[in-house]
Amino acid sequence: MTGPDQGGDGRCQGLTKEGTRCTRRSETCSHRHRFKVGQRPVPVAPPGYHDLMGSGDQQVAEMGEGEAVAGLLPNGKADVLGVNAVRATAFSGDIDEGEAASRADRLADLVGKSAASGTVAAKQGAVAGFIEHCQSYTPRRRPLPADANTILEWVADLSEHINPRTGKQLTPETLRGKVRAVRDWHTAQGHPDPLTDAGLDALLTKLVRGFKTEAGRPKVQATPMMAEDLAQVIARLRRPSAVQARDLLLALAVTQPAGPIGARPLARAVSREQIDWSDPAEPARIVTVLPSGLIETLELHPHPSGDAALDPRVYLSELLEQTDPRAPLFANRSGRPMSNQGITDAVARLLADAGVEWETGAALDDAAALAAVVEHGTRPTDEQVMAHFLHLHGWMTGERVSEVAAVRWADVWPLDSTAAWNTPDLAAQDFDVALGRTKSDPDGNGRHTIVKAQGNPWFDYGTVRREWWGRWVDRFGCAPQEDDPLFVNLHAPAPTALSKKSIGEIYKRTVLAGGLTGRKLSSHGWRAGLITEAALAGKAIEDVAAHVGHDAISTTGIYYRVTARLGDGNPTAGLFDVSRDLSRGGDAAIRT
Repeated sequence: MTGPDQGGDGRCQGLTKEGTRCTRRSETCSHRHRFKVGQRPVPVAPPGYHDLMGSGDQQVAEMGEGEAVAGLLPNGKADVLGVNAVRATAFSGDIDEGEAASRADRLADLVGKSAASGTVAAKQGAVAGFIEHCQSYTPRRRPLPADANTILEWVADLSEHINPRTGKQLTPETLRGKVRAVRDWHTAQGHPDPLTDAGLDALLTKLVRGFKTEAGRPKVQATPMMAEDLAQVIARLRRPSAVQARDLLLALAVTQPAGPIGARPLARAVSREQIDWSDPAEPARIVTVLPSGLIETLELHPHPSGDAALDPRVYLSELLEQTDPRAPLFANRSGRPMSNQGITDAVARLLADAGVEWETGAALDDAAALAAVVEHGTRPTDEQVMAHFLHLHGWMTGERVSEVAAVRWADVWPLDSTAAWNTPDLAAQDFDVALGRTKSDPDGNGRHTIVKAQGNPWFDYGTVRREWWGRWVDRFGCAPQEDDPLFVNLHAPAPTALSKKSIGEIYKRTVLAGGLTGRKLSSHGWRAGLITEAALAGKAIEDVAAHVGHDAISTTGIYYRVTARLGDGNPTAGLFDVSRDLSRGGDAAIRT
């Protein structure tokens, strides 16, 4: 290999795998290019490969410049599933030529659907890279059937390849996947696996292991969301939002029995620097400046009843925690300080929605009326309720994000034989979550995940589902239909399924808001967290593997008995019993 020698223009003299000149400056290029500008590609086998294969003088198969690549579909992509072989099938008997062709095309179509489109595309991309590698030599190497040396040389190139977009090497897992794709391409076309045929399986394993050691970059796993983490995130979701905290603070301030504070003085409080509250036992003071230049101090007092829920300082603390320190203390939708009229309107609207009569500027001594205002003002938003159910569904089922995005209302059935999926009131029920075609079930045979009822309403699937059902009806004006997605884009006028990206964004946003951090925050944390918790609870690995949909053959090699899923062996059984200490998540009942 040659290094990044400098040309007259200061640019690297190396050639890329595509045969173009490297665009990096020589002093910053870390590539190890096989060829330099002006060199003709000459096949050079990596040292030691021939000897390891037992034939030091083995010849490499070559292709002439005009010879076409075999094993491609009409669109030019690699036939990684063997569609061409199926289409060429000759039917015997009295079937005429047209009928035979039609049946062959039908079989080819079915074969083309035997694997997920993303998997096929990834394999085709890997084979395309291998074909380019073979064509970079003069004369060209034959990609199908390929010589074992050619594949091993490609492995060497891949191990040194730097992605120009990310500046990173391939991961060992990606390298192995690319090689697997080329080997599968051979077998799909009726050729023997070049490496197996040459007895080089063990060598390939060692090469990949060596690359992993050399790279020194262990795969970054998604940070598991443990049970206490889930409790913490949900507790945060059940707390008042910043807007709710703002409006409750204003409502309790302008109506406080110790002395109502007018909307106009509150409108002059534009910065948290105006707040003086060093002693929790003392009133919180807000210092404002009158137009005359005089100083005015506004005091927020606890309610005489001693009920913390009626204390305006609780919502002041909530507001300060959730808002940017640089933002106005009471900000409107545009981010500007609220006006006198804006504050009056916000308070009047909140009290009217709660069914409480109020005369502007008057104090409210009725604790029951204020409690109704607080209950209404802290009612979780639709976004909060859906996010709560999303977290619970993703965690309890251990589904992949693609599976979460695809689930429908009719896929969620109560195990109670007397109830149906469209029964709204289903608290404290065991549920059967059905999945169609998935990564581990490409044939669409169907997979069922049993979610057990919990002793805590915050973590009870049926209870939170019931709450989400009610919000759905209020929002869309009708009950969910059979094919409606379970989780939807709340900004769309009609029920539209959340994308995988949107689910991932909701996950990260709510997890960060809940105070959780990690090396890699992704929705895979649901799956990782459930598996980890189930393992710590002593659940059988067979039950856990089946619950999350691991391929019983390629992943665990263990089959699962349905009977175990309904008892204490179920991975979700008893994980959130009321006796478990989940203090990080707080204690609260769900209000619908």
